[in-house]
Amino acid sequence: MPAELFSLPSAPGYSVPVRWFPADGDAAVLLMPALGVAARFYDTLAESLRQQGLAVLVMEQRGHGDSAVRASRRQDHGFREALAEDIPALLDWLHTRAPGCRTLLMGHSLGGHYAAITAGRLPARVDGVILAACG
Repeated sequence: MPAELFSLPSAPGYSVPVRWFPADGDAAVLLMPALGVAARFYDTLAESLRQQGLAVLVMEQRGHGDSAVRASRRQDHGFREALAEDIPALLDWLHTRAPGCRTLLMGHSLGGHYAAITAGRLPARVDGVILAACG
C-alpha cells in the first residue's frame, strides 16, 4: 500500500510534507531523515515497519525532497526550526492520530541527532528512540 502524502502545519507560513504509513499496532514511529536524503528514500523501510504493525510518519526536512523551502543562501532555517517547530508539531499530530500508542523516534544520521535531542527535551512525549548511523 503506498504512503499517504500530505503536509502538516508547523510554524506560521510553513507546513511539513510527510509520508504516512498507518497501521493498527501499539506503536507509532516518527522517522527523521538524514541530511540531504528525501523522505521517499525511506518508503521501503516504512512499509516494512507497517507490515510489522508499526504506524510510521516520515517527515521531509526543510530544503529536501517535497519541501516548499529550497536550500539557498536566501533561506534562513536550520536546526532550531526542526527542533522547536516541525518535530513538536508532528508529535502533536501523531499523538492525535495514534492515541494510546507508544511513540518512537527513529532517526538516520542528522535525523538521529534530532531524535536524541527531542527525547531529551520532550521526554514525556517519547517512549523510545531508534538511531541509525548517527555516531
